[in-house]
Amino acid sequence: MNILIVCLNPTFQRTMIFDNFNIGEVNRAKEIIFNTSGKGVNAARVLAQKGLASVVLTHLGKNRMHEMISQCNSDNVNLLYAINSNKMRTCTTILSNNHQTTELVEEANAVDENCAKEIVEIFNKNLNYFDLLIITGTRAPGYDKNIYADFVKKAKDNNKTVILDICKEELKKCLPYKPNIIKPNLSEFCKTFFDLDLKENEDSDFIKEKTINKMKEIYDQYKTISIITRGSRPIWVYDNGFYEVKPYDFDKIVNTVGCGDTFLASLSYSISKNIPLKEAIENATKDAAINASVLIPGSLK
Repeated sequence: MNILIVCLNPTFQRTMIFDNFNIGEVNRAKEIIFNTSGKGVNAARVLAQKGLASVVLTHLGKNRMHEMISQCNSDNVNLLYAINSNKMRTCTTILSNNHQTTELVEEANAVDENCAKEIVEIFNKNLNYFDLLIITGTRAPGYDKNIYADFVKKAKDNNKTVILDICKEELKKCLPYKPNIIKPNLSEFCKTFFDLDLKENEDSDFIKEKTINKMKEIYDQYKTISIITRGSRPIWVYDNGFYEVKPYDFDKIVNTVGCGDTFLASLSYSISKNIPLKEAIENATKDAAINASVLIPGSLK
């Protein structure tokens, strides 16, 4: 099964490791790791490490496009891209010996009109080469607000399998075209459908019944499976009925950035191999745990 990953918000990733990190003080990193990232690149890197090639459709800022291409090549991440006149962003992860992960996220620069138009042309030209479409992450400013919905419609019109890891209005706009699977985390799901701000590690049992009812409504109306991750808590799944999947135990937590992208990649890998969904989710939790045990986000090693 050939996989196309659409991610319209790429980034470079700087991971800084400290013995101690104290707010308001001078902090000197003992190690710095620099790699390409963005949810789509992370997922493609994991798929490559599992032995399955994929292609990421994205834009590259012309100021550092050769650097991005070179690093992606070294990770066996294949790109289809348009060139954007604006600069590419760099996001930073801070790790210290208290085993807490802090992310510093730069907002993306807008894409120019020509870049946005070319991305649509590339998608339309290449869709038929792929069997599975993954759309992940927010889109950078400058793209049409309906671009993801348009992509899902065309993919489903051409009998492609579609997995979405997006949220809010973009997810709502895609649902009428009946994506096969949606994979938000619970915080994203609650913000999308209940306009409720729920922190990632907040107790969520109080919202369980309401969430299950909404998952059922989505399935009954669109035949779309919902897989809702909840950090270290059991995953909620609705596939013609509700069930839970216990996450794999994290023996060693080093860096939790990219765990969701790793879960998405591993889930897609198993689906491409026709592995039953519950087993696919169980496999994905194991790979997410491996990602949490290594320094590079969106990686199994």
